[in-house]
Amino acid sequence: SKKNINRSIMGKNVILLIFTLTLTLFSASVSAQSRRVESQRRSSSTQERRMESQRKVETQRSGTNSNIQRGNIRNQDRRMDMSSFEKRKMEHIQKEAGLTKEEADKFFPLHNELSKKKFELHRKHRNKVDNMKREGKTMTDEEYKQILEKDVEIKLKEAELEKKYSEKLEKAVSPKKLYKAQQAEKDFMQKEVNKFRDSK
Repeated sequence: SKKNINRSIMGKNVILLIFTLTLTLFSASVSAQSRRVESQRRSSSTQERRMESQRKVETQRSGTNSNIQRGNIRNQDRRMDMSSFEKRKMEHIQKEAGLTKEEADKFFPLHNELSKKKFELHRKHRNKVDNMKREGKTMTDEEYKQILEKDVEIKLKEAELEKKYSEKLEKAVSPKKLYKAQQAEKDFMQKEVNKFRDSK
């Protein structure tokens, strides 16, 4: 009958509607889950990039700190070497010149003061010449002339210092011991130069 047919059609429509709603809800659920997974993946990827960036920064810092530590160790080694060098030089001079403890206490402060002033005198000129070489600059004859004149000027100033301090040193020790001390220093320096050459 027509009623039975209508009921059958309505029943099928209801089933189809329910199926469609279920499918829509399932699709929405799957889509939402997919978005959550994608969001988590992106969040995880962002976190990984941050961690990687942090690791790089820490590595760079570690590398920088290591370089600083190595530099500090090298500087400390140089200071220790210089300290050892000066100590050995003073012991050699005192022994070869026959200086008593009282004479050494008067002699070395003046001697070290003179050495420091002579070093500074040469250092400033040497730095200027080294800078010109590092710049790769083609020097003119006039500039070479200025360097030669400066060399002579430094030697004259050094001679003035030697004369000035010689008078002070002769008041600390006898002329004989002063001469022996100067020769002992030259002898020590020559031995150190030879030792350095042999070690290469």
